[in-house]
Amino acid sequence: MIRRPALRRAAWMLGWPARTLLLGLISAYRVSLSGVMGGGCRFHPSCSEYAREAIRNVGALRGGAFSLWRVVRCSPLSAGGVDRPPLPVYDTSIRRERPSADTHTVGARA
Repeated sequence: MIRRPALRRAAWMLGWPARTLLLGLISAYRVSLSGVMGGGCRFHPSCSEYAREAIRNVGALRGGAFSLWRVVRCSPLSAGGVDRPPLPVYDTSIRRERPSADTHTVGARA
């Protein structure tokens, strides 16, 4: 039986060409046009840095959608501010250990 996490991992592995292509395009933009177009982004991190991190963290499809929404919001009518990219999908450092039953003694007296 194929488990859902296995399908997600397989989809993540199959998506590397799209992620690599998008990250390459973002790198080319940052090297060539970013300095010419101003660099006065209203948000922190900049839109290209946000796009790079979003695509790395959540994949080409979701990261691209987040990035597109970020560029749409970056207008003179927006206040801007700090806007962090989404957290990674497969970040093993976020895993929490399940507490054992003996560590939680609710209402117990010593």
